[in-house]
Amino acid sequence: MKNMRKYASLDDPTECLDLHLKKVALKVYYGRGIEVDFARFFVLNARVLERMEFGLVQEYDDKWRANQNMQLQLEDRASRDAHFEFKRFSWTSFKDYKKHTHDLSMPDPFGASFFDGYVNL
Repeated sequence: MKNMRKYASLDDPTECLDLHLKKVALKVYYGRGIEVDFARFFVLNARVLERMEFGLVQEYDDKWRANQNMQLQLEDRASRDAHFEFKRFSWTSFKDYKKHTHDLSMPDPFGASFFDGYVNL
């Protein structure tokens, strides 16, 4: 038992949300149903969140954005410093992104060009 590895306790499974999670990116986001529930979970629980990005597939207007702000409960966010960006998704960048996710020799196969191909709205 002397050489046994010690792992972080699972007594508090939300420790990552409380202390570590700073960036969330939803690469493809339609803003409906369980997708909104999933995103809202991070909005309301990630206490050190700095940035959350939503890759939008469809066009949207100010009314849609206001509705999303309400559904996601951005006013009640856990991190007062969090910034939320809705960006238009580029299908060509998604194809390139998928190629890299299997190359685990890269330092960060998911983040190498993660936000490339987005257009700020």
